[in-house]
Amino acid sequence: MGLLFLGLVPALYNERVVVDDDHIECTSGWISTTTKSVRFSDLHDITIRSEQRITRFGLREGHHFTCHIKGGGYEEFAVTGMMLKVTPQIVANAQKKGVKPAGFENLEP
Repeated sequence: MGLLFLGLVPALYNERVVVDDDHIECTSGWISTTTKSVRFSDLHDITIRSEQRITRFGLREGHHFTCHIKGGGYEEFAVTGMMLKVTPQIVANAQKKGVKPAGFENLEP
């Protein structure tokens, strides 16, 4: 029974990233999911924000895309496995729409 539980737990996590010429959309979460979406045409720039957290497992480093919206405000996306894989496409599509990406040079897929 324990092995069955361990096999099902990862299946409960949902992560989906959609990147096209017009927008980024990320859906993630356990059982109940959250969806964030921004249009490149609404953005002024995209930057990388890094943070270090102390957890019970030690020091962890995390990254977030911070999408600064032209009219003010921002939307953040956690850089997870799926988001990291599509980073080159995000940067290319953002540049096509005149959005300035910054800090992506040191982010490794």
